[in-house]
Amino acid sequence: MPTILEVLTTRNVEIRSENVREGPNTTKDTDIWPDAWVPWEEFNYKTLVRIFDNGLKNEYRGLSVPRALPADLTIYNERTLEDLFRRFTVPSVNYALVTQKRTPYVGAGGRSRSDADWSTTSDQRVEPYSDTLVDFVPGDTKLDAKWWVGMEEDDETFDEWQKVVSQVMTYMALKKSRYGFIITDAGFVALRITREPTDDGLA
Repeated sequence: MPTILEVLTTRNVEIRSENVREGPNTTKDTDIWPDAWVPWEEFNYKTLVRIFDNGLKNEYRGLSVPRALPADLTIYNERTLEDLFRRFTVPSVNYALVTQKRTPYVGAGGRSRSDADWSTTSDQRVEPYSDTLVDFVPGDTKLDAKWWVGMEEDDETFDEWQKVVSQVMTYMALKKSRYGFIITDAGFVALRITREPTDDGLA
């Protein structure tokens, strides 16, 4: 039987995105508009394996990934991309998480009554005075044709970069979480809000 690490590092299914149409990203009604970001150097494969070393060596007891049909791999918009992730990627992630303390679960944002596409919740953590699950790590799905990491560096694409990061940071603020993520058909971006020291005289 494979280990959890072996399953989590198995090559992802090949996504066909030639039917995706380019266009602007949606704008969130918010006061949060980041103007830059810095790389989160500590968030990398080596560090994650070191932190979760014991759990990753455990035998994987989840179901095998189903065989993908050509229609499963063809995406047209964010919704079809989410369907693909929920079928082929997220199940193995959740089987790995179920062995962790408080058994976190990656699912639809609606599990925490959020507008975010994704939530990371635990049945053991409920917001005070309500029956709403705490969302530790909200996330959003975007298409690589409309949003990618390097957009921040180009004046022509900066606004589109800002729209998406602003949207996820708004979900993070609403859920009082320092962490969030953006997932596309080309990659995964982990976000963390940190305190930054300011010089004298700056608010």
